Amino acid sequence: LVFCGFRFHWGRRIRSGKFLQFFRREWGLFVMLVPGTLLMVVFCYIPMAGLVVAFKDYNVADGIFGSEWVGLENFLEMFEPQYHFWRTLRNTVVIALLKFVVGYPASIILALLFSMLVYRSLKKIVQTASYLPYFISWVMIAGIAYNFLTANNGVINNVLELCGKEPINWYNDASHWWAILTITSVWKGMGWGTIVFLAAISAINEELYEAASMDGASPMRQVFCVTIPGMMPVIGFTFVLNMGNLIKDDADQIMALVGSGNYALDEKVSVFGTSIYNALQSGPGQFSSATALGFFQGVISLILVFSSNLIVRRRGYQALW
Repeated sequence: LVFCGFRFHWGRRIRSGKFLQFFRREWGLFVMLVPGTLLMVVFCYIPMAGLVVAFKDYNVADGIFGSEWVGLENFLEMFEPQYHFWRTLRNTVVIALLKFVVGYPASIILALLFSMLVYRSLKKIVQTASYLPYFISWVMIAGIAYNFLTANNGVINNVLELCGKEPINWYNDASHWWAILTITSVWKGMGWGTIVFLAAISAINEELYEAASMDGASPMRQVFCVTIPGMMPVIGFTFVLNMGNLIKDDADQIMALVGSGNYALDEKVSVFGTSIYNALQSGPGQFSSATALGFFQGVISLILVFSSNLIVRRRGYQALW
């Protein structure tokens, strides 16, 4: 697809010499592309050769390309009852959807609130404070969450007791963990997600606000008539990128907050990432199954990105291609 797009978009320009003129004029930009391109090729494209393991009965002695072909057997094995595929798919989609529905609008709303702050010094302090959680590792957040959720003298349970309610054993009760994973994820990434939206707001022409003010629009009305329409190209672009994550998961978040041996919570927190990790922990005999599961996850993500890009493009907003 990339090759076809390059061929149709740049083929005529290359033949007419316009691309060479552009390259000579902006050669520094192409030089800056080299490190990122090499990084992508080495760590993203070359390892994709290992996807062949999903179609083989992998064993260490024969290696990746010497193992026996089994076709789609590893993919069909995913649907066997002992692997709880449908439960894993449900948890992955629901958790990712909750994070998207709550976190994506939260970043937009927070960016709008930042843009409306009058005092520049206060704005810088609040923005910096909102970025800090993003740089905290999930291991540290797990320690903070443990102080809130532990059954003995946990902050939340102490508050519940003061209100006359029974304490909750959070680490043995799976019913609350979709909400816990959503809240912690939104708290960690909401501030960082505002950066791209603040950049979009700063690119809006100030004359539009002046014209709206002269027409009698209040500051809140200007948000809906000027700011949000000006953000729509970036909102559409980031929407496509986020749609690809609806079948993905933050396995590192779940592993840090819950751990790998808490079977009491598997009903709600078992996702594709943790299933792949557990399969790899079982030894080389499960490498093929883990690769097949990861391959399935990647294909669904690709379909979601293509579908959302088509929707955004038909709506007339900025898309990926």
